[in-house]
Amino acid sequence: MRRVLITGMSVTGKSTVLRRLAELGYRVIDTDEGGFTVSVQSASGTERLWREDRIQAILSAFIDADVMFVSGTCRNQVRFYPQFDRIVLLSAPASVLRRPAGHAHKQSVRQTAGGSRGDAALRRDPRAPTSECCHVGA
Repeated sequence: MRRVLITGMSVTGKSTVLRRLAELGYRVIDTDEGGFTVSVQSASGTERLWREDRIQAILSAFIDADVMFVSGTCRNQVRFYPQFDRIVLLSAPASVLRRPAGHAHKQSVRQTAGGSRGDAALRRDPRAPTSECCHVGA
């Protein structure tokens, strides 16, 4: 099984890409849902971290899937990088990231679903190697 991490800042389209991959029949895990994170206090305030036991469990459990996509962004995700075959970083221009949350999300959805490079990556042949995954930005 190949494991692909989809990561990036908020409003760059991770959840949208994951929904589309699920529609295409891929196994997907959104770490923003389902108890995969825990809030902890740090010197800079409260932050979310991956629950390492839960993340390790999903990375170990799904060996029957051809490809599994995991999405999320937490500081401690770096501990799991060696277990991913590919890491896809989604990005957006600062002007999109600075927009009010609802507007930026709509922009990300349009860019991901409406013919951008992100859409082209989603339409590739699912039998193609994950080495074709790359940095996808608006």
